[in-house]
Amino acid sequence: MAKGFNAKLKSMNKVWESGKEGIPLIPAGQYMFQLVAAELAESQNGNLMIKRSHTVIEGEYEGDTIRDIMVLMDNEMSLGFLSQWIQDMGFEAPDSLETLPEVLAEMVETDVTYSGKLTYDGDYARVRPGVAISTEVEEEEDEEEIEDEEIEDEEVEEDEEIEDEEEEEDEDEDLQTLKDLAMNFGYDTEDASAEEIIATLKSDSEVTKESMTEDEVELLAKFGWDLNKKKAKITKEKKSIQKVSTKGKKTEPVKTKIKAKVKRK
Repeated sequence: MAKGFNAKLKSMNKVWESGKEGIPLIPAGQYMFQLVAAELAESQNGNLMIKRSHTVIEGEYEGDTIRDIMVLMDNEMSLGFLSQWIQDMGFEAPDSLETLPEVLAEMVETDVTYSGKLTYDGDYARVRPGVAISTEVEEEEDEEEIEDEEIEDEEVEEDEEIEDEEEEEDEDEDLQTLKDLAMNFGYDTEDASAEEIIATLKSDSEVTKESMTEDEVELLAKFGWDLNKKKAKITKEKKSIQKVSTKGKKTEPVKTKIKAKVKRK
């Protein structure tokens, strides 16, 4: 007679592996849980359901797991509870229920934690989860945002450093070109600054717009000297350095001595 039950007993072995240790005697109450399993299954009556496993993560019963089911009926109330549970766990309700298995798998993978109320209806346990407190998805997204911000800041800093280096190179190149220009007029500019070179060139009557190329005129403009205004400025300087004798008579104009590091060769 016992042999007639072998097939059915064999089919129950899978459940027996997880249930042979007995149902955890966790008193009804409020606990902190982590969702460790959620998968679709079919009841003997052909109804779809979600088998859930909730593991206690704090307190006296830490490590014990409660298993319950969420039956899915083809009505608004049942599916409304499903949608609310998914959203309470920190996920968006799927547009199509055909993707529900993927959503459940992702919920488990992200180690959702929540405060839930454990109740018993006869021998059946039921956990009513509250809103999820934290998920690894949120933590990973936060970490990714921080990493993205750090990378962006580093890129901005690198760009600024490159721009500064390029500006310094341009300034060095312009100064060297200015020195070469002054050397063309016979000045030794090896240790001279840009200000000293410009002051010297301004005092030289041979330095005119006509004696320059367009690039050289633009170069001098970068250092604050507009050759188009040179004529008026020189006239004013000549008048200001006229020597006057003790008798009030004017003498011939003289050139001001250049004490800078710019010297005629």
